[in-house]
Amino acid sequence: MLRFVTHNVMIKNPEKKYRLEPYFDFVGRKIFNHMNQKGFVNIIVIVLVVLLVGVIGYFVKPTPTTPTTATSSLTSNQVPPTSLVQATWKSCKNTKLGFEIQYPSEWLIYFPSGSQGAAERPPIILNSCEDADDAVMLGPKEDQQPTGIYISVCNTECLNTTIYKGARTLDVYLPKLTGTYTINADRIDGEKVATTESDLMVLFHNGAMYEIILFKYTDESTRHHLVETLKFSN
Repeated sequence: MLRFVTHNVMIKNPEKKYRLEPYFDFVGRKIFNHMNQKGFVNIIVIVLVVLLVGVIGYFVKPTPTTPTTATSSLTSNQVPPTSLVQATWKSCKNTKLGFEIQYPSEWLIYFPSGSQGAAERPPIILNSCEDADDAVMLGPKEDQQPTGIYISVCNTECLNTTIYKGARTLDVYLPKLTGTYTINADRIDGEKVATTESDLMVLFHNGAMYEIILFKYTDESTRHHLVETLKFSN
């Protein structure tokens, strides 16, 4: 047992002053403490502070945070926002044909080789959409599968040379159309669209007829943004 006691020292020389020294009685052994009272109190205070910090640290533990994984709000069937696509897409604008459309930056601008060339890869590469006369095609390089969009414009003068003479609206055009068609639920820049049995989309704007083909190897997301960014400039 550890006791703090005072050791009485015999006074051998009455003329000399002796002080009483405290010591520890540890298992019968006397261990003298040569520290003064102030130093001893300081040690006790430090020990108490350390113990107090340990107790507080034990009971006050930081609340563990559950790691969160960033997930996209888009599912595999959803289409990313148009703004994200347009950030890297280029603009194809033709003042004469009266339209503008955004397309992937790696695609090229083609001029179709005649009225029957829409379903084929056009042989002529243009530097600008403004160089196109009556039709334009946007798509990747020629050695790839048919991907992209074809847009043809036939104005009133052009229509007068066809069986659709006098047609300036879709409602007048459709009765003259041979074959079946469906009216699309979505419009293009506010205009009603009909799709024929050969997947040709037809619409009218300011009396001109626009024919649009989206090639079958174009993925759904790209199709969506091509149609969504097609705007009329007249």
